[in-house]
Amino acid sequence: MENIDSETISFIAADWGTTNLRIWAIDVNGDVICKRTSDQGMSMVEPDGFESILVKLTEDLLSNNWVMPVVICGMVGSKNGWMEAPYESVPSNVSKPKRIVSPKTKDPRISVKILPGLKQRFPEDVMRGEETQISGFLRNNPNFSGCLCLPGTHTKWVAVENGLVERFQTSITGEMYNILSRYSILQLTLDMKSWDQQEFLDSVQEITKSPDLLLSMLFRIRAKSLLIATVASPTTAVLSGLLIGYDVLSAKYFWQNRPIYVLGEEKLANLYADAFSFQKIDATVFNVDQATVLGLISAKKIAFELNTYS
Repeated sequence: MENIDSETISFIAADWGTTNLRIWAIDVNGDVICKRTSDQGMSMVEPDGFESILVKLTEDLLSNNWVMPVVICGMVGSKNGWMEAPYESVPSNVSKPKRIVSPKTKDPRISVKILPGLKQRFPEDVMRGEETQISGFLRNNPNFSGCLCLPGTHTKWVAVENGLVERFQTSITGEMYNILSRYSILQLTLDMKSWDQQEFLDSVQEITKSPDLLLSMLFRIRAKSLLIATVASPTTAVLSGLLIGYDVLSAKYFWQNRPIYVLGEEKLANLYADAFSFQKIDATVFNVDQATVLGLISAKKIAFELNTYS
């Protein structure tokens, strides 16, 4: 690990999701001193194991002379996480979360705050972690009105009005990709090791023209490989193009005639931006790590000024 003076650290920020943990040490200027990642996501941790994992990964960043503030977003705040942080309702000013919780810790060197997620009563929907990324984006764009797309296992489509989250929609696009590519009949056909960008673009174009044929097009991937012997195995780009293209179309209510930003991992975010080009729309990609860190920085001051639940 890096040799870092703990006195240069203002606080520790973390995004603790279902499958991964990302940690940043932040200085007083809001700059990242170091970043650490772990595959010890919430689903891999026993209920009483969260503190020990956090301390193990940040041991060299802590001091015996003062208490390190730690601000965490993500699924660690769910019912099955470290401590449940109750959802806040939309419309919401995600830059000023209120239902922050403080799990009791045994290690006197840390003080932990967990941020709440968002809920929507109708149509029913929830998010955890993405609200902090939205907050980070709004830190740089405080009066934004438009659509935010946060692609991932569960892609979020978010309508923002003058800096407030008004409503959102979740699609399980990433999860469908994983299921279809690994566990369906398509696993016998798809080349999992290669990527063909033209195949992706062709698939987006195809689904854009006939979105009602999605299920048929999915099976056609398999049928084509069986009936045309000279055709090379299609890459997963074909599947990705169909699903992402369909996802974009299904969220038209959110982005039509609106500015669009995509907050996600670079490769995936760029694929969504490419899919938008078939709608003759320019979608701007915003770095998701930057958004997460900025959101956690915004939450830190609030978290340690509020009388939080414990």
